[in-house]
Amino acid sequence: MEMKNAQEIMGENFVGPKEIKNIYGVDSQKFPLVPFNENQLIANKDSHVLIATFPISILNIKKVFGKKIFFWEKSAWYNDEPFAKDRGRIGWELVKKSPTEASTDKTLTEQIKLLKKGGIIPTAQTMVYAIATYYAITDKFLLGQFSVRTSSQNLKGSPVEVGVVREEWIIVNCSSESRKSTLLGLAEAIRSDPFPQKE
Repeated sequence: MEMKNAQEIMGENFVGPKEIKNIYGVDSQKFPLVPFNENQLIANKDSHVLIATFPISILNIKKVFGKKIFFWEKSAWYNDEPFAKDRGRIGWELVKKSPTEASTDKTLTEQIKLLKKGGIIPTAQTMVYAIATYYAITDKFLLGQFSVRTSSQNLKGSPVEVGVVREEWIIVNCSSESRKSTLLGLAEAIRSDPFPQKE
């Protein structure tokens, strides 16, 4: 789908290359077609944010924003973790702005069963990037006061969690798959259309 058409559908929940260039200084000419079809965008235009992505790690996102929005600016437990160095890719993500419905106070196994058809669990890098970038544009945090389990794991194999503390800071944690909390849900994004059409 052409970017302008996706923007018309998503409205304020659209973060495109121009916004990314303003925040990160990235060339806005290199982004591909939006890999979601019209039905996917219409169905999720209020609950999700469509965001242009480019390769940048959690550690480098921290360098951009610093202590303004990160709970641990320098001496974070994850500084040497591979997931924190994962740079993602150039493209687009359609990320849910809140945890998966009814996914709080459940184990990871229970949470995964709640994913709807076409839903996927995004990485920690995707969630940190989405939260930080959305905040830079809107001055609002995705997730509210919740944390979400992601598809990333630490070196010990535990799920990595990304969340927001008091709607002020981004925090990255990890815990066992069996931990339950009323403030811990599941991160969710939409699987892209493998055959996006140019309109």
